Amino acid sequence: MTDEQRRQVLAKAVVAKLAQPGRWRVEMQADDYAVLVWGRRPNHLLHFVIFLIFGAWLLPWMLITLVSHERRYLMEVDDTGEVSLRRI
Repeated sequence: MTDEQRRQVLAKAVVAKLAQPGRWRVEMQADDYAVLVWGRRPNHLLHFVIFLIFGAWLLPWMLITLVSHERRYLMEVDDTGEVSLRRI
């Protein structure tokens, strides 16, 4: 498989992953691999402002922080055109 074909296979696989439900985004992409991220970090500034206004927002803010996090995945294309996705 040529380098151009591998790039096309990777591009199609990335687009397919981004089309899936969830909070997927591309952090970095090269010719034969891409780093995809699922999830988002909480907006701590916003939660701090809500805490200052409402006072009792500390517990929900802590729960949101514990539940909301990012997961990084490496999507690679090998010489045969097989796409693999693994958590890093």
